[in-house]
Amino acid sequence: MTSADRARAWSGGGPGMGGKPTNEGPDFGLLVTVAQTSTEADADELRRRLSANGIRSTIAPGTDGRTRILVFRENAARARRLVGGGARDASAD
Repeated sequence: MTSADRARAWSGGGPGMGGKPTNEGPDFGLLVTVAQTSTEADADELRRRLSANGIRSTIAPGTDGRTRILVFRENAARARRLVGGGARDASAD
């Protein structure tokens, strides 16, 4: 078994492997999406705004070419207000 096989087995696999169905969207664990931007530069600007307000964030590429801004679930509502809404992640409720 390769390390990739072990990772898939540990994570529950992937589409077609008994893992999470693709129609549920990406799973970022403890992080939720609070906004999506068309450029990484725009995402970095939003991250600076969040950081200036004491909210840690990170970015992740979306499958649609957009860049997602992710925060911890407990900061999601405040982060969305600070970035002006953005994408809503139902799992953050």
